[in-house]
Amino acid sequence: MVEKGFSDGKLNLNRDLEDPESAYVLLTNETLEDLLKLLYFSTFPYYLSLWGVKLYLLILYYGIVVPGTFPSSRLLLHALSVLTGLTCIVWIGINMFWCLPVSENWDVGGVHRACVAYYARAPYIVTVSMHAGTEILSQYDF
Repeated sequence: MVEKGFSDGKLNLNRDLEDPESAYVLLTNETLEDLLKLLYFSTFPYYLSLWGVKLYLLILYYGIVVPGTFPSSRLLLHALSVLTGLTCIVWIGINMFWCLPVSENWDVGGVHRACVAYYARAPYIVTVSMHAGTEILSQYDF
């Protein structure tokens, strides 16, 4: 399928057509679209695994904080669970729908030449903030 691209260490996704190592210059449009689709869809399992670890920690905390023993800790645990779930939903929404229509993420011939949420600053900052914030809050001493 790919003769040059996925395993080429010098290849980058710089949209500058003057860059001799840009995938936009070196790859065919079909191959570049495949690369961008792979990038788009591969972010979801990666980030969902991060929130999966948070879920497992919350399950562990629910086992440790037995109902009726520490009511304030149990209430904070419920709030943290809701917050973690909401941040996961927000993250999915931002990264999935940053570029509309969704096909803009891999449309190399479009106006934006593939609007890739993975490289946009705002989704990155929001994702890192939500991830770090829930990580810090999950370390609360239950």
